[in-house]
Amino acid sequence: MLRHLLLTLLCLAITLPASSAFGADCNDNGIDDAWETSPMGPDDPAGLYFPGSNAQYAMLDPMSGMPGEAFTISLWMRTANTEPAGLLSYIIPGYEGLLLFLVSSDTQLHVCGRTLDTSLDLATDAWIHLAITWESTIGELIVYLDGVLAYTGTITHPDTIIDGGVLVLGQDMEASNGGFYPGRAFDGQMNEVRIWDHARTQVEIANDRFTPLQGDEPGLVAYWKMDEGVGTVLTDEVVGQDMTLHDTVWVPYSDADGDGLPDDCIAATNLTQGTVHEVIQEAINLAVHGDEIVVHPGEHFENLDLHGKQIVLRSENPTDPGTVVSTIINGGGGGRVITCDQGETVDTLISGFVITNGIHESGGGMRIEHSNPTVTNCSFTGNSASGNDGRGGGMSILRGDPIVMNCRFAENSATLGGGLALESSSATVTNCTFTRNSTTNLGLGLGGGMGAIWSSPTVTNCGFSENSATWGGGLYASGGSSNAATVANCSFTCNSASEGGGVYLNALRSASLINCTVTRNSAEHRGSGIYLGGFITAAISNSTVCENTSDNDDGGIYCGGVSNSTVTDSTVCGNTPHQIDGTYTDGGGNLINPHVPPPLPIEPDNPCPEDINGDGVVDQQDLGALLAVYEQNCP
Repeated sequence: MLRHLLLTLLCLAITLPASSAFGADCNDNGIDDAWETSPMGPDDPAGLYFPGSNAQYAMLDPMSGMPGEAFTISLWMRTANTEPAGLLSYIIPGYEGLLLFLVSSDTQLHVCGRTLDTSLDLATDAWIHLAITWESTIGELIVYLDGVLAYTGTITHPDTIIDGGVLVLGQDMEASNGGFYPGRAFDGQMNEVRIWDHARTQVEIANDRFTPLQGDEPGLVAYWKMDEGVGTVLTDEVVGQDMTLHDTVWVPYSDADGDGLPDDCIAATNLTQGTVHEVIQEAINLAVHGDEIVVHPGEHFENLDLHGKQIVLRSENPTDPGTVVSTIINGGGGGRVITCDQGETVDTLISGFVITNGIHESGGGMRIEHSNPTVTNCSFTGNSASGNDGRGGGMSILRGDPIVMNCRFAENSATLGGGLALESSSATVTNCTFTRNSTTNLGLGLGGGMGAIWSSPTVTNCGFSENSATWGGGLYASGGSSNAATVANCSFTCNSASEGGGVYLNALRSASLINCTVTRNSAEHRGSGIYLGGFITAAISNSTVCENTSDNDDGGIYCGGVSNSTVTDSTVCGNTPHQIDGTYTDGGGNLINPHVPPPLPIEPDNPCPEDINGDGVVDQQDLGALLAVYEQNCP
């Protein structure tokens, strides 16, 4: 059956739907997993897919026995197309609009030339059981969705539907010439089409929608099960009024265990035990300490819990960017993506995934609590921590000291730590990037890229760019007398905040910024580059703080409150309107200048022109010198 499908696809150059909002192609057969599961259960072998062009349809010409004064037409359907598309149409040339079901995000029904706008959204990309009943004597038309009354309308002065016309599935047929309206072809799946000669009750419709019929039920006029799986004929189980298929595609169903995934789907492999699993969580549940689980490429819609297990959970190649971007764990927009809150240790490794579409009040993408896992080579993108106290859009760490390395945090949001939030933590964050993360609470937004409270983080070799917050556009850290923050070899560029455009440090025992570059950040008030608040001992050394701008009368570095701040061997230049405000200690070796100095001269015979400051090493200081004069006119 699968071979037939693949040959059909190849010959007809038809492409089945790419991964939808419901799932991926975990069995790698070119079909969205969700399309391979039948609404009728595990015994249904196949269904019919209409690819959405005027060349693909099913036709019966003529149809005998079309009910004239009352009918029930029911079927299973699935589409994501929001534009009007002909699900079913029946015409006799010269008679306008005898029967047309035009499904979309705003479904219309046409009976005997009259139109009812139901406002029903059927473009959900999920299986829907649609049943429509009509009685000409009273003109009443009723729509049931999944056995539930969804719409009731009246067609005034109803006519009688004439027998002997042309019935088409998947197109909007023109009454004048029997052609198809361009752009109105059905793009989706169909199954179990039934036509009755009377208006069935809601109970009858609801009770048998999952049950195959025998074909001899009283009042049943036509019944196409659509389970053939091969060929170009749809068999009518009632009187043999078979429909002819035109370039439609059979989709094999393979879900005998009824779990909503194809049976040959392999989402993850436990390399230690030699077992395969249709879903990742199943692999985790059956794992023991020391197991290694490999997740295969695809978009996996799951919400995972490690359950305290010391295991390796990784993609096929965590160090290959192509593998990482194709191995996606999607939280589905209804919960957190990954949870580690049962004492996971450093031996618990999570590596090589895109973690996205998670929503939770604490850690939309990932929550680490009382645990110390290792997280490497992951991309946390498009997650959020909900609520006014939401913490860690991408990741939230509470009372844990994990290692986060080589990770990317982009376009996440929260009140504390749009990308990453720390609370009572001494986490180590290394070689990570934070880009376009933000805080959602305008009055209390702390740390667009990263926010830490009552914590002692160590942040090294990280880049913060285009993040935004109320305090600390790139990084926010505050705590108490026992907390210290170390930030080394990091860059902060084009971040924005009300205070502390690049960095906001406050109320810490100590804070160190070593070999950092802080450029082109902005603040509405104090500390466009760096804000050093009260009750803090801070040391800035070997750093570049240039071209940051404040809307207020404050500097690139703000030293406020009861603070003991020292600036050593650093370049502070070109900030607007001032360079440094407040009281600080000049530790020597500083270049503090309201103007951006010209680039250092490079000797023609210099064997290493990249070494801008001439100290024999190409490092962060050379990058800082370059950024300080970026886009300046050369003399």
